[in-house]
Amino acid sequence: MAEPILRPATPEDAPAVRDLVRTAFTPYVERMGREPMPMGVDHADVIERGGVWVAVWVVEAVGRVVGVLEVEARPGHLYVDIVAVAVAWWGRGVGRALLHHADAEARRRGLPELRLLTHETMTENVSLYTRTGWTDLSGPEDRALGRLQFRKPTPGAD
Repeated sequence: MAEPILRPATPEDAPAVRDLVRTAFTPYVERMGREPMPMGVDHADVIERGGVWVAVWVVEAVGRVVGVLEVEARPGHLYVDIVAVAVAWWGRGVGRALLHHADAEARRRGLPELRLLTHETMTENVSLYTRTGWTDLSGPEDRALGRLQFRKPTPGAD
């Protein structure tokens, strides 16, 4: 099977990004008892600011968005705001490819580390982060809210 192609999102991708993020995070609604934050984001605005990449699977010259990465440069780190993968693509390496792209983007911007937040009920994501070199920095206050903070040094950064 061909691998998805990563590219910057365009304004035309906004509906597909919105739909993919909503669908990818729907399994967590029941676990959390509410909609996760990414489901309410104005993705068109983030795309306009240039912080979104999509993983596109091309079949018969038609591209379908199968993954979304939203990042924001902050003082001293690249914040990974959203990593979302179409449910049918879970377990196929798309999330890992998106995180690898975040590493490269942090390196390109000269940022020494990456950070992200997730919810403790998103166990699949927590497992992926810990397997790919992220460190849990969550304190008692975070854990009381079910929130987990992760950081990872930018690979190859000084």
